Amino acid sequence: KLDGDRAVADAHAVLDTAPARLADAKNEAAANNATAQADVNSAKAALDLANSDPAATPEEIAVAQAAYDAAKATADAVKLTGVQAVAAAQAALDGAQAALDSAVADAATANAAAQQSVDAKQAILDAALIPRKVTTADVAAAKRDLEIAKNNAQSVAAAGDRAVADAESVVASTKIDVSNASAALAAAENAYSVAKVAAAARGTIVDLAAEEASLATRRAGVQVPADELVFVGSGPIRVSEVLVAKGDSLAGGVVKATNAEVYVVGGLAVQDAGLVTVGMEASIDEPDLGIALKGEVTQVASAPGTNAQDAFHVYFEVRISTPPPNLVGASVRVTIPVESTQGESLVVPLSALTLAPDSSSRVERSVEGTSQLITVTPGLSADGFVAVTPVNGELKAGDLVVIGFTPPAAATSGSTVTGDTTPTGDTTPTGGTGSADATTVAPATTVA
Repeated sequence: KLDGDRAVADAHAVLDTAPARLADAKNEAAANNATAQADVNSAKAALDLANSDPAATPEEIAVAQAAYDAAKATADAVKLTGVQAVAAAQAALDGAQAALDSAVADAATANAAAQQSVDAKQAILDAALIPRKVTTADVAAAKRDLEIAKNNAQSVAAAGDRAVADAESVVASTKIDVSNASAALAAAENAYSVAKVAAAARGTIVDLAAEEASLATRRAGVQVPADELVFVGSGPIRVSEVLVAKGDSLAGGVVKATNAEVYVVGGLAVQDAGLVTVGMEASIDEPDLGIALKGEVTQVASAPGTNAQDAFHVYFEVRISTPPPNLVGASVRVTIPVESTQGESLVVPLSALTLAPDSSSRVERSVEGTSQLITVTPGLSADGFVAVTPVNGELKAGDLVVIGFTPPAAATSGSTVTGDTTPTGDTTPTGGTGSADATTVAPATTVA
């Protein structure tokens, strides 16, 4: 009975591990198939690209075709190896179940026979214990029974040995199948590695062929003497002058080239130069040429009289990021805002602003022939106007203010009134100066 139980336990162990080995074989086969198919897809894409490229040479197409064929062959080999490994694992699983069933049946048969023998021996023992007269026939019968029991015991032992040997054979067969599956997996991995190395080698061949084709293309291109080439430090450059006409022989210079950046240069009055700094925005315009663009101040000289400027002007540069072609060589107007009112302001003609004895600024307002002095605070000035803020008294848009005087000999019976104007609001702040008698007046105006 002990030998039969051991045989059943060994068969159980084989059966328990066989499903896991089958699952591992299936997973390995699926992973290897996926990797091999990815290589096939990559090689197919490379082949399609080569076939669709008009510039591809026959050698490049042949290399791509060979890489595709090799990838397909490798994929087929990997797939076959996986199928064999799965089949071997499945066979091991099926054989393990059959071996277990056989071991259980043999153990049950052996146990039943052994139990019968024990029962028979027990009956003989019991009969022997009963006091009675033993005859010669009884002795002969007992000897026959003993011989039969011995033969049965030997049969049971042989059956047990046979069951153990069969179970051991199944285990050995399963181990061989597992070893074969491992060898098949190793062979598949080796085939995959060989395929990768072959693909890499073909890629190197393609790269070398491309380099050779590129070199051949360069050799077949246009070649010029080295002394006919001019190298510039940075680009792009701008052709400023063409020195030859169509049909001329190329002797000497051909064109003149300058830096592609365009600058507007000019001079600032000494008193205004301190208001302009590098980085300020400038407006450049020339209505007749249709020029209206923005630029950036990139340089202001530290002293007047440099870069062909006189002693009363300071040289400055404005860089234009996208210059139009007609800007080069043109005379333009440059406006650099240095301060702004940032909204509407009440303004009067600059000549209407006078200086009081206490150094305050004032405006003389005309009301129905009478004059009224209004103290004001001057602000920004531009185009002959100055922004003012009344300090005492009332001054509003439309009021008439004194802007000058007429000598008594030339006085007339009426007053001259100018209309509204619209000055620009960006300039340098200026204070009012001078004095005047009221005979000529102009209205105050609100501007932005």
